[in-house]
Amino acid sequence: MILSDTIKVKYKLNTCGLQTHEIAKLLRDKGVKGFVISLNDRNVIVAVPREDIKRNRKIMEDLRI
Repeated sequence: MILSDTIKVKYKLNTCGLQTHEIAKLLRDKGVKGFVISLNDRNVIVAVPREDIKRNRKIMEDLRI
């Protein structure tokens, strides 16, 4: 994945005070493809390849519950 070919996508996710590397591992384990750029209490911004945007969106909807 070349970062210059990615799009920044904001996902709503309650991070529960977790750190960036912990959220990155959680997302990777669930199958989300991308690179965590930043996060706060309610949102995660991920650099995602164009071909994985819809797939990641579906996975993130299941995580939000």
